[in-house]
Amino acid sequence: MATAKVLSLGQAGESARRLQAEVERLIYRVRAELTDFTRDEAGPVGRLVAEARRLRASLDKQAKSAAQRAEKRTESIMNSLEGRVARAMEPLAKRLDVASYQELSELRDRVDEIEKKLRDLTTAARAA
Repeated sequence: MATAKVLSLGQAGESARRLQAEVERLIYRVRAELTDFTRDEAGPVGRLVAEARRLRASLDKQAKSAAQRAEKRTESIMNSLEGRVARAMEPLAKRLDVASYQELSELRDRVDEIEKKLRDLTTAARAA
């Protein structure tokens, strides 16, 4: 077995100071290298940040495109569904003898024409 060397109190203190100085130099060096490492845009972290930005832009573009496709698809489905419902309701409306939107619109137009003729006749009668 190896024998342990006994250090005096002064030697132990000096050894501790040397060790502390060496640790402080290592910490300073590690901090400096980390600072350089993270600031270097061409370095690994810079490349990762750039790749993350590109990925985010790509995902944003894909999400926007997917939302637009979903909106168009929803609109198409709604239009198709409205057409189907209108066609399905038409026979029922005829059986119930209910006026259609088109028939009501035509009646409104006819009433507007009659009211205009009536105003014209009233104006002509007053003038005569």
